[in-house]
Amino acid sequence: MNSSDINRFLLAQDGKHPQQPGQTYAEALAELRNGRKSTHWVWYVFPQIQLGSSPTSIEFSIKSMKEAKEYLSHLILGARYEESCELLMQHASQHANTWDGIVAVLGADANKFRSSITLFGEAATICPDIGRPAISQLWTTLAPDIISPCSATLDFITNSPPWCK
Repeated sequence: MNSSDINRFLLAQDGKHPQQPGQTYAEALAELRNGRKSTHWVWYVFPQIQLGSSPTSIEFSIKSMKEAKEYLSHLILGARYEESCELLMQHASQHANTWDGIVAVLGADANKFRSSITLFGEAATICPDIGRPAISQLWTTLAPDIISPCSATLDFITNSPPWCK
């Protein structure tokens, strides 16, 4: 599978990816609605830059800011990202500390979300033409007081060639 093709995320979310025929987006939404992640879908619902070394982490990592922009601008993927963030925040905000709420929902994958929202929140803020003001607004609300930005992701963004046109 071509790792620069964002369709790999759609295939995974639809349960049709040859390397990751696991949980679908519908199953991820059900878990988010219930307030507890119990299966494996974070890589392709809340993608991040390549921080891990597992085959799944490598396959579903965002390779460039251009690809991050394509993902967030995509009609289906961008809308699903917004919806997933909204559901996560509905549960997380019920806790005295929102970060603790994110951890309560995502468990060990909370830091993957930190990296993902750093990536896409910065992208939506830097490049409003992406058309996801809700993600930019969420990021502005969360960072830096509720969620500390992922420093590796910020470095990735800073060191990226021009991508917002």
